[in-house]
Amino acid sequence: MKSLPLILSALRRKPARTFLTMFGVVIAFVLFGLLQGVDSAFAAALDRMKLDRLLVDARFSQPLPISYRARIQNVPGVTRIAEIQFLGGHLQDEKRRLLSIATDPETWLSFRPEYTVPRSQIEAVKRTRNGAIITDWTAREYGLKIGDQFTLRTQMTNVTGGSDWNFVVVGIMTYFDPTQHLTVFLSNYKYIDEGRVTDRGTANRFLLGISDPRDSTRVSRAIDALFATSGVQTRTQSEHEMGQLRMAAMGDISFFTRSIISAVFFTLLILTANTMMESVRERTSEFAVLKTLGYTDEAVFGLVILESILLCVTASLVGLALAAAAFPFASTYFDTTGLFPPVVVAAGVGVATGLALISAAIPGWRALRLKVVDALVAR
Repeated sequence: MKSLPLILSALRRKPARTFLTMFGVVIAFVLFGLLQGVDSAFAAALDRMKLDRLLVDARFSQPLPISYRARIQNVPGVTRIAEIQFLGGHLQDEKRRLLSIATDPETWLSFRPEYTVPRSQIEAVKRTRNGAIITDWTAREYGLKIGDQFTLRTQMTNVTGGSDWNFVVVGIMTYFDPTQHLTVFLSNYKYIDEGRVTDRGTANRFLLGISDPRDSTRVSRAIDALFATSGVQTRTQSEHEMGQLRMAAMGDISFFTRSIISAVFFTLLILTANTMMESVRERTSEFAVLKTLGYTDEAVFGLVILESILLCVTASLVGLALAAAAFPFASTYFDTTGLFPPVVVAAGVGVATGLALISAAIPGWRALRLKVVDALVAR
């Protein structure tokens, strides 16, 4: 710590140069934090998509007959199944969009451990025909609480001749990431199916679980083979496989992230190395005086290294903090969790330290090899 004043004095020697260098490092780590954060969030989201959760959809965008459920459930390896009917609409105005997942809420929640709901509320939705379990974000955003009623305005005609569907809040489910704006709620499939005019006895999707994740391919093929000659053919795939396909459609996120970050940090390395070279060159005589006062060659080398680390790591932490603050907004465009991955902070500090060491290696070596007599004579 006794060398800290010397390091700070060196950084204040040329304030404009220090500021511009730190500004460049900050911008680089904002970019690093956002890109690496999105990449890590995608990887984490993919990890949450299980191989033992299968999705059965119609191959040609048709509604699936609900009679398929019994046949699918009899396929060896299938342990549980839930039909799903999506119903989108809005509350009061077009900006307040909500999506109803009409299903068996208890079974659906058993597939989704990331949501927590009190058992009493699950029992309540079973007893309430038009009951709804909303997300905690929806409850906060729209001021809804248990016992409140709301109307979802949709494009699906019901038996009353209108397209408004009435629900009563009987439960609130908490998502593990409170920053996510989840505009979905659970409702009873029978309420939607019995209340609509068209496509009764059908579903948009079947969600099912299997006993062994390694059997996902076999079970998927067995299900599709059941309906290969039916009027509505199916396409079954694991949730994990669907996630991979979606990410592939967006492009190789990891490749683009590595490419952009590599280019940015190569440029940044040149910038910081040049800054350190100039700083050491300007202080040649000062290093000679320090050695005259008793500083060893290694101590002088350490001063240069610490100066570079303080410069780079401090700026990187500022950049990562800004990236973490902006990440919830950026993540909404990529459909990822709004939580900034802690591993990105650790990686960022590690990269900044490596950058500092590389940048200071040559100027530090010059300071280490500096001869007192030569430096004072040159002055």
